[in-house]
Amino acid sequence: MSRTEQIAALQLIWDRLSSVPGGTEPPGWHGDVLAERRASLEDGTAKLVDWADAKKRLRERHG
Repeated sequence: MSRTEQIAALQLIWDRLSSVPGGTEPPGWHGDVLAERRASLEDGTAKLVDWADAKKRLRERHG
């Protein structure tokens, strides 16, 4: 599949999943990760990255 076809397939899958009420609940461990990240922000240990830099690094890694 081409990249365009892959994106179209993902969009189709997402459209179907999101059309079912309550069918897209995040797993419980997501809350744990968010709590850990909030705590690191509050205690000053979080390592923040500028959004433009983050996007650049992702593009370099994944095209």
